[in-house]
Amino acid sequence: MKRKLAATAVLLLAASLTGCGGGDEPADAQEPASEEAKTHTILFEVSSDSPTSPSVIVSGKVGANEDEQLTDVALPFTRELTDKNETEYESFYDVSATKDESATSITCKITVDGEVMEEQTSTGAESAYCAVTPDL
Repeated sequence: MKRKLAATAVLLLAASLTGCGGGDEPADAQEPASEEAKTHTILFEVSSDSPTSPSVIVSGKVGANEDEQLTDVALPFTRELTDKNETEYESFYDVSATKDESATSITCKITVDGEVMEEQTSTGAESAYCAVTPDL
């Protein structure tokens, strides 16, 4: 008998707590479902008046986590990657290109979803370097 009373008390308590919802929120005011992460297209480009670059380094960090170091790269050079950035951190993309001795200039460019985010040209001894942290 004591078991039946205890079980009944637990059921009544559970039933009464289920009805407590604060009273002010409508039943359909639950947290909205999170949107599916959108895929973004990142395009890295390097061009020069020389047919090659001794070194090109392409990095997609956090969202994509891809790094690539290339040597004796034929120009113009392009590399495309996709990123959903499903992490809590910002994505960071960069490309660095070394100018060949015969070149007068070298240019790098980063495009995200068709929008040019960064473009730099180097005419000196330094490499062309582009870096972006887009709001994905």
